[in-house]
Amino acid sequence: MHSETCPICDGPAKSAKAEISPFLVERCGLESSATLVRYCAACDFAFFERRLSPAESAALYTGYRGEDYNAQRLRLEPSYAPYIPLFEDRLSAYYRGRIGDLLDVVALLPEIAPASVLDFGGDGDMAARLFPAAEISFLDASAGEILRRERFDVILASQVFEHLTDPREAIIRMAGMLEENGLLLLDLPRDYEFALSEALLWQERHGGALMVMHEHINHFSPRAIRRLLAPAGLVSLFEVQTPYAPLMLSIAGRAGAPLAQRILEVAPARKLQWTADGIRRRQAADLALAAEALSAAQAEAGRLAEELATATAELRGAQAAQQSLSGQLNAVKAELGSAQASLQESRAAIAALHASTSWRLSGPLRGMSRLVGRG
Repeated sequence: MHSETCPICDGPAKSAKAEISPFLVERCGLESSATLVRYCAACDFAFFERRLSPAESAALYTGYRGEDYNAQRLRLEPSYAPYIPLFEDRLSAYYRGRIGDLLDVVALLPEIAPASVLDFGGDGDMAARLFPAAEISFLDASAGEILRRERFDVILASQVFEHLTDPREAIIRMAGMLEENGLLLLDLPRDYEFALSEALLWQERHGGALMVMHEHINHFSPRAIRRLLAPAGLVSLFEVQTPYAPLMLSIAGRAGAPLAQRILEVAPARKLQWTADGIRRRQAADLALAAEALSAAQAEAGRLAEELATATAELRGAQAAQQSLSGQLNAVKAELGSAQASLQESRAAIAALHASTSWRLSGPLRGMSRLVGRG
């Protein structure tokens, strides 16, 4: 399957060469690793021209992150290993961070108190953690489906639409499953701080994720999300960027619905509160980091002080040893000087003896004595 026009608006999209990851090629049985990445300027939306058929999607997402999936991905992508425990443990820092961000948003909007929730593209776990009092249904390619009703107060789609071949068809389907006063909670990765057009230009020159098709076959912007909602008769009511992932979170509903109107009314004040809370969270995090850094610096200073005290004691011992050696050296020098003086006196006495008359007179007798002694 291929799409040369924008999957959101059907408009034209410029293209650049891209590659499909070896894992995706093997997992889905694709015929080629070559594709194009396309960009729709009207939607600020990037997507890969090569889409996935229903059979290819089923091959990818059946048993998603299960034993076979992990083994195959590790064989082709060894760098995937650290992510496995994060995804398998629902209490890992990854999940707690994501859930924490979403809980902060839900707490900011107490108007959202659903009796029924559909987890679209999940197994119901995240929806149950966000709305523990609600009846939970789920619909997922890997987890299967449990639909306890036909229409829902809230539909949650967390990190789903970046995977979908036809996001427009999916959003229209979801809108049809919403109660008239229902809400859609949609979050999507935002990996690029600036416009997608700039990211594409940079990565076309230097390489990067936008030039490699993996599980994320769509890359959204806030504008792309708004344009995606419109054909389904939905409008974005509340938009924030969550700090942990980070994710773009959009809460959408039908413009004329009472709950949607209420959220639109409170949205400006709640966004200010979100910003203020974010600043406080960042300040608290910065203070915690500063306290940790200060504690580490104090510990290091203590360690250095101990090393300095040890070195000082060793230096003092060395100085005392040096002083002792210096005293011993001086004593040896004094003894050597005394010995040299004695030697010089002896040499002088011998020289005086040689020079004396008695020594010269006794010389022949000493010679005779040596001769007699030899005989």
